[in-house]
Amino acid sequence: MPTDDDRPAPLADGSAEPRPADDDRQPSELSPGRKRAFTVAMLLLPVLFFLLLEGGLRLVGYGASYPLFVDVEGQPDLLMPSREVAKRYFTNQAAVPTPSADFFPREKGEDVIRIVAQGGSSTAGYPFYRGASFPQVLGTRLELAYPGQEVEVINTAMAAVNSYTLLDFADEILEIQPDAVVIYAGHNEFYGALGAASTESFGRNPAVVRAYLALRDWRTVQLVRSLIGGVAGLFAEREAGERPSNTLMARMIGEQSVPLGGEIYQAGLRQFESNLDRLLARYAEAGVPVYVSTLASNIRDQRPSSPRPRAARTGRPPPRPASTRCRRATRGRRCRFWSRPSRWTPSRRTRTSRSAAPTSSSATPRPPASRSSARATSTPSASARPRRSTASSARPPSATAPPS
Repeated sequence: MPTDDDRPAPLADGSAEPRPADDDRQPSELSPGRKRAFTVAMLLLPVLFFLLLEGGLRLVGYGASYPLFVDVEGQPDLLMPSREVAKRYFTNQAAVPTPSADFFPREKGEDVIRIVAQGGSSTAGYPFYRGASFPQVLGTRLELAYPGQEVEVINTAMAAVNSYTLLDFADEILEIQPDAVVIYAGHNEFYGALGAASTESFGRNPAVVRAYLALRDWRTVQLVRSLIGGVAGLFAEREAGERPSNTLMARMIGEQSVPLGGEIYQAGLRQFESNLDRLLARYAEAGVPVYVSTLASNIRDQRPSSPRPRAARTGRPPPRPASTRCRRATRGRRCRFWSRPSRWTPSRRTRTSRSAAPTSSSATPRPPASRSSARATSTPSASARPRRSTASSARPPSATAPPS
Protein backbone atom coordinates (compact mmCIF):
# COMPACT_ATOMS: atom_id res chain seq x y z
CA MET A 1 0.00 0.00 0.00
CA PRO A 2 1.52 3.35 -1.03
CA THR A 3 2.56 5.65 1.76
CA ASP A 4 2.29 9.40 1.89
CA ASP A 5 5.83 9.74 0.56
CA ASP A 6 5.00 7.71 -2.57
CA ARG A 7 2.00 9.84 -3.45
CA PRO A 8 2.55 12.61 -6.02
CA ALA A 9 2.74 16.10 -4.60
CA PRO A 10 -0.30 18.33 -5.27
CA LEU A 11 0.09 21.17 -7.74
CA ALA A 12 -1.00 24.79 -7.22
CA ASP A 13 -4.42 24.17 -8.79
CA GLY A 14 -4.96 21.21 -6.49
CA SER A 15 -4.30 18.47 -9.10
CA ALA A 16 -1.73 15.75 -8.49
CA GLU A 17 1.69 15.79 -10.33
CA PRO A 18 1.90 12.98 -12.99
CA ARG A 19 4.20 10.12 -12.07
CA PRO A 20 6.93 9.21 -14.65
CA ALA A 21 6.44 5.90 -16.50
CA ASP A 22 8.86 3.02 -16.05
CA ASP A 23 10.10 3.33 -19.70
CA ASP A 24 11.18 6.94 -19.11
CA ARG A 25 13.50 6.07 -16.29
CA GLN A 26 17.29 6.25 -16.96
CA PRO A 27 18.94 2.78 -17.18
CA SER A 28 21.45 1.93 -14.55
CA GLU A 29 25.12 2.08 -15.64
CA LEU A 30 27.00 -1.26 -16.16
CA SER A 31 29.71 -2.11 -13.75
CA PRO A 32 33.33 -2.19 -15.01
CA GLY A 33 33.39 -5.98 -14.76
CA ARG A 34 30.32 -6.34 -16.95
CA LYS A 35 31.77 -3.92 -19.49
CA ARG A 36 34.94 -5.98 -19.81
CA ALA A 37 32.97 -9.21 -20.17
CA PHE A 38 30.76 -7.67 -22.86
CA THR A 39 33.82 -6.38 -24.80
CA VAL A 40 35.54 -9.76 -24.67
CA ALA A 41 32.39 -11.51 -25.88
CA MET A 42 32.05 -9.13 -28.84
CA LEU A 43 35.67 -9.74 -29.81
CA LEU A 44 35.45 -13.51 -29.50
CA LEU A 45 32.22 -13.79 -31.47
CA PRO A 46 33.82 -13.42 -34.98
CA VAL A 47 36.73 -15.63 -33.90
CA LEU A 48 34.29 -18.30 -32.76
CA PHE A 49 32.43 -17.99 -36.06
CA PHE A 50 35.57 -18.57 -38.15
CA LEU A 51 36.67 -21.45 -35.93
CA LEU A 52 33.31 -23.12 -36.43
CA LEU A 53 33.54 -22.46 -40.18
CA GLU A 54 37.06 -23.87 -40.35
CA GLY A 55 36.05 -26.97 -38.43
CA GLY A 56 33.00 -27.48 -40.62
CA LEU A 57 35.04 -27.18 -43.82
CA ARG A 58 37.59 -29.69 -42.59
CA LEU A 59 34.81 -32.00 -41.43
CA VAL A 60 33.25 -32.12 -44.89
CA GLY A 61 36.66 -32.56 -46.54
CA TYR A 62 36.93 -29.20 -48.27
CA GLY A 63 40.38 -28.12 -49.42
CA ALA A 64 43.70 -29.81 -48.83
CA SER A 65 47.30 -29.20 -47.80
CA TYR A 66 49.98 -29.54 -50.46
CA PRO A 67 53.46 -30.23 -49.03
CA LEU A 68 56.54 -29.80 -51.18
CA PHE A 69 57.87 -33.34 -50.60
CA VAL A 70 55.76 -36.48 -50.34
CA ASP A 71 56.44 -40.19 -49.90
CA VAL A 72 57.10 -42.32 -52.94
CA GLU A 73 54.31 -44.86 -53.37
CA GLY A 74 55.52 -48.25 -52.26
CA GLN A 75 58.86 -46.83 -51.06
CA PRO A 76 58.42 -45.30 -47.60
CA ASP A 77 62.14 -44.57 -47.33
CA LEU A 78 62.12 -42.28 -50.38
CA LEU A 79 60.77 -38.78 -50.97
CA MET A 80 59.99 -36.82 -54.12
CA PRO A 81 58.59 -33.38 -55.01
CA SER A 82 54.81 -33.43 -54.92
CA ARG A 83 52.98 -33.35 -58.25
CA GLU A 84 50.25 -31.18 -56.70
CA VAL A 85 52.32 -28.61 -54.84
CA ALA A 86 51.53 -25.97 -57.48
CA LYS A 87 47.89 -25.95 -56.35
CA ARG A 88 49.03 -23.65 -53.55
CA TYR A 89 49.38 -20.84 -56.09
CA PHE A 90 47.08 -21.70 -59.02
CA THR A 91 43.36 -21.53 -58.32
CA ASN A 92 42.04 -20.36 -61.70
CA GLN A 93 43.88 -22.93 -63.82
CA ALA A 94 42.55 -26.41 -64.53
CA ALA A 95 46.04 -27.81 -65.22
CA VAL A 96 48.94 -26.85 -62.96
CA PRO A 97 52.69 -27.28 -63.55
CA THR A 98 54.56 -30.12 -61.87
CA PRO A 99 58.16 -30.38 -60.68
CA SER A 100 60.59 -33.06 -61.77
CA ALA A 101 60.17 -36.51 -60.19
CA ASP A 102 63.54 -36.67 -58.42
CA PHE A 103 63.62 -39.47 -55.84
CA PHE A 104 65.96 -39.15 -52.86
CA PRO A 105 66.31 -40.92 -49.47
CA ARG A 106 64.36 -39.57 -46.55
CA GLU A 107 67.43 -39.83 -44.33
CA LYS A 108 70.46 -38.13 -45.85
CA GLY A 109 73.68 -40.17 -45.86
CA GLU A 110 76.82 -38.88 -44.20
CA ASP A 111 78.93 -38.81 -47.39
CA VAL A 112 76.17 -37.58 -49.72
CA ILE A 113 76.27 -34.18 -51.41
CA ARG A 114 72.69 -32.93 -51.68
CA ILE A 115 71.97 -29.92 -53.90
CA VAL A 116 68.54 -28.32 -54.40
CA ALA A 117 67.70 -26.23 -57.48
CA GLN A 118 65.02 -23.52 -57.45
CA GLY A 119 63.55 -21.53 -60.31
CA GLY A 120 60.95 -21.42 -63.06
CA SER A 121 60.48 -23.15 -66.39
CA SER A 122 64.09 -22.54 -67.48
CA THR A 123 65.37 -24.39 -64.43
CA ALA A 124 62.76 -27.10 -64.95
CA GLY A 125 64.22 -27.65 -68.45
CA TYR A 126 61.38 -26.37 -70.64
CA PRO A 127 60.56 -27.64 -73.22
CA PHE A 128 62.60 -30.85 -72.78
CA TYR A 129 62.47 -30.88 -68.96
CA ARG A 130 64.39 -33.72 -67.33
CA GLY A 131 66.40 -34.60 -70.42
CA ALA A 132 67.82 -31.06 -70.78
CA SER A 133 67.43 -29.32 -67.41
CA PHE A 134 70.65 -27.84 -66.10
CA PRO A 135 70.22 -29.42 -62.61
CA GLN A 136 70.29 -32.83 -64.28
CA VAL A 137 73.40 -31.85 -66.25
CA LEU A 138 74.97 -30.47 -63.07
CA GLY A 139 74.46 -33.77 -61.26
CA THR A 140 76.02 -35.70 -64.14
CA ARG A 141 79.04 -33.39 -64.30
CA LEU A 142 79.64 -33.65 -60.58
CA GLU A 143 79.49 -37.44 -60.69
CA LEU A 144 82.03 -37.47 -63.54
CA ALA A 145 84.29 -34.97 -61.78
CA TYR A 146 84.21 -36.82 -58.44
CA PRO A 147 84.07 -40.58 -59.07
CA GLY A 148 82.82 -42.54 -56.10
CA GLN A 149 81.09 -39.50 -54.59
CA GLU A 150 77.31 -39.84 -54.27
CA VAL A 151 75.57 -36.68 -55.49
CA GLU A 152 71.85 -35.87 -55.21
CA VAL A 153 70.44 -32.97 -57.22
CA ILE A 154 66.78 -32.28 -56.41
CA ASN A 155 64.97 -29.99 -58.85
CA THR A 156 62.00 -28.14 -57.31
CA ALA A 157 61.50 -25.76 -60.26
CA MET A 158 58.17 -25.38 -62.05
CA ALA A 159 56.80 -23.34 -64.91
CA ALA A 160 55.05 -19.98 -64.34
CA VAL A 161 56.27 -19.41 -60.75
CA ASN A 162 58.36 -16.58 -59.34
CA SER A 163 60.14 -15.46 -56.16
CA TYR A 164 57.02 -15.94 -53.99
CA THR A 165 57.19 -19.68 -54.64
CA LEU A 166 60.93 -19.81 -53.98
CA LEU A 167 60.48 -18.12 -50.61
CA ASP A 168 57.53 -20.34 -49.75
CA PHE A 169 59.62 -23.48 -50.39
CA ALA A 170 62.55 -22.38 -48.21
CA ASP A 171 61.50 -23.94 -44.89
CA GLU A 172 60.64 -27.30 -46.44
CA ILE A 173 63.92 -27.34 -48.37
CA LEU A 174 65.86 -26.75 -45.16
CA GLU A 175 64.16 -29.75 -43.60
CA ILE A 176 65.89 -32.13 -46.05
CA GLN A 177 69.33 -30.73 -45.09
CA PRO A 178 70.77 -29.51 -48.40
CA ASP A 179 74.49 -28.84 -48.77
CA ALA A 180 73.87 -26.07 -51.31
CA VAL A 181 71.02 -24.32 -53.11
CA VAL A 182 71.18 -23.12 -56.73
CA ILE A 183 68.75 -20.36 -57.77
CA TYR A 184 68.03 -19.41 -61.38
CA ALA A 185 64.94 -17.19 -61.40
CA GLY A 186 63.66 -13.75 -62.31
CA HIS A 187 61.81 -14.18 -65.62
CA ASN A 188 58.33 -14.55 -64.13
CA GLU A 189 58.04 -11.71 -61.62
CA PHE A 190 55.26 -10.01 -63.58
CA TYR A 191 53.26 -12.87 -65.08
CA GLY A 192 54.12 -15.76 -62.76
CA ALA A 193 51.78 -16.97 -60.03
CA LEU A 194 50.97 -14.12 -57.59
CA GLY A 195 52.98 -11.74 -59.78
CA ALA A 196 52.29 -8.04 -60.20
CA ALA A 197 50.61 -8.44 -63.62
CA SER A 198 49.34 -12.01 -63.31
CA THR A 199 45.81 -13.38 -63.48
CA GLU A 200 46.62 -15.25 -60.24
CA SER A 201 47.62 -12.07 -58.43
CA PHE A 202 46.57 -11.46 -54.83
CA GLY A 203 47.62 -7.82 -54.79
CA ARG A 204 50.82 -5.89 -55.35
CA ASN A 205 51.83 -5.58 -51.73
CA PRO A 206 54.47 -8.24 -50.93
CA ALA A 207 53.54 -8.25 -47.22
CA VAL A 208 49.89 -9.08 -48.02
CA VAL A 209 50.85 -11.86 -50.42
CA ARG A 210 53.28 -13.38 -47.92
CA ALA A 211 50.61 -13.25 -45.23
CA TYR A 212 48.25 -15.11 -47.55
CA LEU A 213 50.89 -17.78 -48.18
CA ALA A 214 51.44 -18.18 -44.44
CA LEU A 215 47.69 -18.88 -43.97
CA ARG A 216 47.20 -20.93 -47.13
CA ASP A 217 46.56 -24.21 -45.26
CA TRP A 218 43.46 -22.78 -43.56
CA ARG A 219 40.35 -24.04 -45.31
CA THR A 220 38.62 -20.70 -44.76
CA VAL A 221 41.41 -18.91 -46.64
CA GLN A 222 41.16 -21.44 -49.45
CA LEU A 223 37.40 -20.88 -49.62
CA VAL A 224 37.81 -17.09 -49.83
CA ARG A 225 40.50 -17.49 -52.48
CA SER A 226 38.25 -19.75 -54.56
CA LEU A 227 35.35 -17.32 -54.28
CA ILE A 228 37.50 -14.40 -55.37
CA GLY A 229 38.82 -16.40 -58.32
CA GLY A 230 35.33 -17.47 -59.31
CA VAL A 231 33.97 -13.92 -59.24
CA ALA A 232 36.96 -12.65 -61.21
CA GLY A 233 36.40 -15.38 -63.79
CA LEU A 234 32.77 -14.33 -64.28
CA PHE A 235 33.75 -10.77 -65.17
CA ALA A 236 36.74 -11.71 -67.32
CA GLU A 237 35.80 -11.47 -70.99
CA ARG A 238 37.96 -12.56 -73.89
CA GLU A 239 38.78 -9.85 -76.38
CA ALA A 240 37.24 -10.09 -79.81
CA GLY A 241 39.26 -12.31 -82.10
CA GLU A 242 41.55 -13.53 -79.33
CA ARG A 243 42.48 -17.19 -79.53
CA PRO A 244 42.79 -19.35 -76.43
CA SER A 245 46.42 -19.90 -75.55
CA ASN A 246 48.03 -23.31 -75.43
CA THR A 247 50.74 -22.37 -72.91
CA LEU A 248 50.27 -21.86 -69.19
CA MET A 249 52.50 -18.79 -69.11
CA ALA A 250 50.42 -17.07 -71.80
CA ARG A 251 47.23 -17.76 -69.84
CA MET A 252 48.80 -16.15 -66.78
CA ILE A 253 49.05 -12.71 -68.42
CA GLY A 254 46.72 -10.32 -66.64
CA GLU A 255 48.19 -6.98 -67.74
CA GLN A 256 49.71 -7.36 -71.19
CA SER A 257 51.45 -3.98 -71.22
CA VAL A 258 53.94 -3.27 -68.42
CA PRO A 259 55.31 0.25 -69.06
CA LEU A 260 58.96 0.71 -68.18
CA GLY A 261 59.17 2.54 -64.86
CA GLY A 262 55.41 2.39 -64.32
CA GLU A 263 53.49 1.26 -61.26
CA ILE A 264 53.34 -2.41 -62.27
CA TYR A 265 57.03 -2.39 -63.20
CA GLN A 266 58.02 -0.96 -59.82
CA ALA A 267 55.77 -3.46 -58.02
CA GLY A 268 57.54 -6.32 -59.79
CA LEU A 269 60.93 -4.99 -58.74
CA ARG A 270 59.82 -4.57 -55.12
CA GLN A 271 58.47 -8.09 -54.84
CA PHE A 272 61.60 -9.64 -56.40
CA GLU A 273 64.02 -7.70 -54.22
CA SER A 274 62.12 -8.23 -50.97
CA ASN A 275 61.50 -11.93 -51.57
CA LEU A 276 65.07 -12.63 -52.65
CA ASP A 277 66.46 -10.75 -49.64
CA ARG A 278 64.31 -12.79 -47.26
CA LEU A 279 65.18 -16.03 -49.05
CA LEU A 280 68.93 -15.45 -48.88
CA ALA A 281 68.70 -14.35 -45.24
CA ARG A 282 66.84 -17.52 -44.32
CA TYR A 283 69.44 -19.76 -45.99
CA ALA A 284 72.28 -17.76 -44.46
CA GLU A 285 70.76 -18.17 -41.01
CA ALA A 286 70.68 -21.94 -41.55
CA GLY A 287 74.29 -21.98 -42.82
CA VAL A 288 73.42 -23.21 -46.33
CA PRO A 289 75.47 -21.72 -49.21
CA VAL A 290 73.43 -20.31 -52.08
CA TYR A 291 74.51 -19.84 -55.70
CA VAL A 292 72.40 -17.25 -57.53
CA SER A 293 72.84 -17.44 -61.29
CA THR A 294 72.63 -14.49 -63.66
CA LEU A 295 69.78 -14.81 -66.14
CA ALA A 296 70.85 -15.51 -69.70
CA SER A 297 68.28 -13.66 -71.82
CA ASN A 298 68.45 -12.83 -75.53
CA ILE A 299 65.65 -10.48 -76.55
CA ARG A 300 67.18 -9.36 -79.83
CA ASP A 301 64.64 -9.19 -82.71
CA GLN A 302 61.78 -9.84 -80.30
CA ARG A 303 59.02 -7.26 -80.49
CA PRO A 304 57.08 -6.23 -77.36
CA SER A 305 53.82 -8.02 -76.71
CA SER A 306 51.92 -4.81 -77.45
CA PRO A 307 53.03 -1.98 -79.81
CA ARG A 308 50.79 0.58 -78.13
CA PRO A 309 53.42 2.12 -75.81
CA ARG A 310 55.76 2.76 -78.78
CA ALA A 311 53.00 4.29 -80.91
CA ALA A 312 51.88 6.48 -78.02
CA ARG A 313 55.45 7.63 -77.38
CA THR A 314 56.56 8.37 -80.94
CA GLY A 315 53.24 8.99 -82.67
CA ARG A 316 54.23 6.54 -85.43
CA PRO A 317 53.07 2.98 -86.03
CA PRO A 318 55.52 0.19 -85.20
CA PRO A 319 57.83 -0.85 -88.05
CA ARG A 320 56.87 -3.83 -90.17
CA PRO A 321 59.08 -6.86 -89.40
CA ALA A 322 61.54 -7.89 -92.11
CA SER A 323 60.76 -10.89 -94.26
CA THR A 324 62.32 -14.12 -93.11
CA ARG A 325 63.23 -15.06 -96.67
CA CYS A 326 64.99 -11.79 -97.33
CA ARG A 327 66.79 -11.91 -93.97
CA ARG A 328 68.12 -15.37 -94.79
CA ALA A 329 69.18 -14.36 -98.29
CA THR A 330 71.02 -11.12 -97.48
CA ARG A 331 71.51 -11.44 -93.71
CA GLY A 332 69.12 -8.55 -93.12
CA ARG A 333 70.96 -6.01 -95.38
CA ARG A 334 69.93 -4.20 -98.57
CA CYS A 335 66.39 -5.55 -98.84
CA ARG A 336 63.56 -3.78 -100.64
CA PHE A 337 60.01 -4.95 -100.16
CA TRP A 338 57.15 -4.74 -102.57
CA SER A 339 53.54 -4.88 -101.46
CA ARG A 340 54.02 -8.52 -100.40
CA PRO A 341 56.74 -9.28 -97.80
CA SER A 342 57.69 -12.50 -99.61
CA ARG A 343 58.74 -10.61 -102.77
CA TRP A 344 62.00 -8.72 -102.71
CA THR A 345 64.48 -7.13 -105.09
CA PRO A 346 68.22 -6.49 -104.69
CA SER A 347 69.23 -2.97 -103.81
CA ARG A 348 70.96 -0.55 -106.17
CA ARG A 349 74.39 -1.58 -104.96
CA THR A 350 73.71 -5.23 -105.72
CA ARG A 351 72.38 -4.43 -109.21
CA THR A 352 75.48 -2.34 -109.96
CA SER A 353 77.78 -5.21 -109.04
CA ARG A 354 75.87 -7.49 -111.40
CA SER A 355 75.70 -5.05 -114.36
CA ALA A 356 78.68 -6.67 -116.12
CA ALA A 357 77.15 -10.14 -115.91
CA PRO A 358 75.07 -11.40 -118.88
CA THR A 359 71.38 -10.77 -118.36
CA SER A 360 68.81 -13.50 -118.48
CA SER A 361 66.32 -13.72 -121.32
CA SER A 362 63.49 -13.83 -118.82
CA ALA A 363 61.92 -10.52 -117.87
CA THR A 364 61.18 -11.64 -114.33
CA PRO A 365 63.97 -10.60 -111.90
CA ARG A 366 65.55 -13.57 -110.14
CA PRO A 367 67.62 -13.56 -106.96
CA PRO A 368 71.37 -14.05 -107.46
CA ALA A 369 72.61 -17.63 -107.26
CA SER A 370 74.62 -18.80 -104.29
CA ARG A 371 78.32 -19.54 -104.51
CA SER A 372 77.71 -23.25 -104.22
CA SER A 373 75.40 -23.12 -107.25
CA ALA A 374 77.99 -21.12 -109.23
CA ARG A 375 80.68 -23.69 -108.56
CA ALA A 376 78.30 -26.50 -109.52
CA THR A 377 77.52 -24.99 -112.95
CA SER A 378 81.23 -24.71 -113.87
CA THR A 379 81.58 -28.50 -114.16
CA PRO A 380 80.19 -30.33 -117.22
CA SER A 381 78.49 -32.99 -115.13
CA ALA A 382 76.56 -30.40 -113.14
CA SER A 383 75.45 -28.31 -116.12
CA ALA A 384 72.50 -30.57 -116.78
CA ARG A 385 71.17 -30.17 -113.29
CA PRO A 386 68.42 -27.62 -112.70
CA ARG A 387 69.69 -24.57 -110.87
CA ARG A 388 68.12 -23.89 -107.48
CA SER A 389 67.75 -20.21 -106.87
CA THR A 390 65.44 -19.79 -103.93
CA ALA A 391 65.46 -16.92 -101.51
CA SER A 392 66.52 -19.19 -98.69
CA SER A 393 69.73 -20.27 -100.47
CA ALA A 394 70.50 -17.17 -102.55
CA ARG A 395 73.01 -14.55 -101.44
CA PRO A 396 74.41 -11.52 -103.32
CA PRO A 397 78.08 -11.84 -104.30
CA SER A 398 78.96 -8.82 -102.14
CA ALA A 399 77.63 -10.43 -98.98
CA THR A 400 80.14 -12.28 -96.88
CA ALA A 401 79.56 -15.86 -95.82
CA PRO A 402 77.98 -16.26 -92.39
CA PRO A 403 80.30 -17.38 -89.58
CA SER A 404 80.25 -21.07 -88.85
